[in-house]
Amino acid sequence: MIPITRFAPSPTGYLHIGGARTALYNWLHTRKFGGKFYLRIEDTDKIRSTQSAIDAIINGLNWLGLDWDGDIILQSKNVFRHKEVAEELIRIGKAYRCYMTQEEINEMREKFGKVISPWRNINIADADNIHVHSILNMNEEETNEMHNNRYQYKDLQYQYKDLEYKQYTIRLKVDLNSISGINDIIKGRVEVNNNELDDMILVRSDGTPTYMLAVVVDDHDAGINTIIRGDDHFTNTFRQLQIYNAMGWNIPQYAHIPMINAEDGKKMSKRHGAIGIDQYKNMGYLPDTMINYLLRLGWGGDGMTEIYSRDESISSFELHKVSSSPARFDIQKLNNLNGHYIRKTDNKLLFSLIYPLIIEKLNLIDIKYNFELDEKMLLKGIDISKQRVSTILELSDICMIYFYKKNPIDDKCQQVLSKITVGLVDDIKKYLLNLKEWNCLKINDTIEIIAEQKSIKKNEIMSLLRALIIGTFKSPSVSEVMEVIGKEKSINRIIQTMDSIIT
Repeated sequence: MIPITRFAPSPTGYLHIGGARTALYNWLHTRKFGGKFYLRIEDTDKIRSTQSAIDAIINGLNWLGLDWDGDIILQSKNVFRHKEVAEELIRIGKAYRCYMTQEEINEMREKFGKVISPWRNINIADADNIHVHSILNMNEEETNEMHNNRYQYKDLQYQYKDLEYKQYTIRLKVDLNSISGINDIIKGRVEVNNNELDDMILVRSDGTPTYMLAVVVDDHDAGINTIIRGDDHFTNTFRQLQIYNAMGWNIPQYAHIPMINAEDGKKMSKRHGAIGIDQYKNMGYLPDTMINYLLRLGWGGDGMTEIYSRDESISSFELHKVSSSPARFDIQKLNNLNGHYIRKTDNKLLFSLIYPLIIEKLNLIDIKYNFELDEKMLLKGIDISKQRVSTILELSDICMIYFYKKNPIDDKCQQVLSKITVGLVDDIKKYLLNLKEWNCLKINDTIEIIAEQKSIKKNEIMSLLRALIIGTFKSPSVSEVMEVIGKEKSINRIIQTMDSIIT
């Protein structure tokens, strides 16, 4: 069977990590077998649904590179069709109009734990002439008969003398004597006794269809034959099956993905990574990193491979091998994986990612430090700096050192400079000025010569140069930085730092 799948988020917030994984698994399964993958926005909750949330979902999927087939489907555009199906269910005797008040519903739930409305078995021959039906004066015997001798509601009072002006809901008439079951691709065979279900509402009293009805109608009409979604929808499945069966529609395959927990096994919070995909982007993670990490977050693969390209992800992914146990989000693994992808990313692409960040940072810096932009130098700096970072933000922070004319100095470097001697610095400058070839290897050789002649450890001179030229220990080696910024800038930084100390 060629899969036809969908990702159907509710636009009530950001595209969270669990939703992104669900979209990915749908996308991978569909692309592997040449099927169709649709994006449907379930925006029927007009109070909680927002355009900004819709935009965040679309932008998040685009950033991840998860393309969909056809136009975006808005569930709210299908309301007429949803209500049409509800009326058809009434016509064939699988649903009914219910005139219970909210107080009566609450009382019934309190007494029986669910709602099986007394209106489910009333024979209304003429649906437009409902005012003639009143159960205000029903005795116990009549009530029992109305409920197929299953339930007694002698303590409930239904005071509908004139139903013509009463609001009603449309409820599904659940087959209470049956068992519903699915062969879940991940969970296996699961069955539920229908007498545990209530007569769920299909259309609210204000005329709006419920999620339970809308999702089934939309899936059927789109030809969805494989539903891959989060475990939080699992219990909904057995309610939705009742609609499929009542309408005589084909039931899709189901695969319910376990939830993502924090590293300690508890429910995820923002502190543990329960944030939007857009925030991961802003924190400096690459889309390929997120795809690779989400792929492995619950799917074991061959048990050995950790790094998957897009094409490898598609060809290797097997839905039935997704774990039935909750996955655990590990930020350190994500950081390590992101570092890997940064190192293999082309320097020009990294340049395009960090350059705007650097400009933003430079605009916020105290003007006394001064700076100058050199794109060619930045490309060289990226090449040596990307080996040491886990995020794009870290890379942009490190690459700031290539732009300063007068660099800020952190506390650790201040301590180094507090023990400095002017004579030693003058000697270092002379050696560096006389250096004919300016590269990392020659700079290191020169430092070794100075250390030997001055009877000083090489690392001490390295630390001194780092304090003078870079101002922080959070960077590539000082000789690498000196090669990147060049001889003139290196000497000038030494002079400027010394001038600030002396004055």
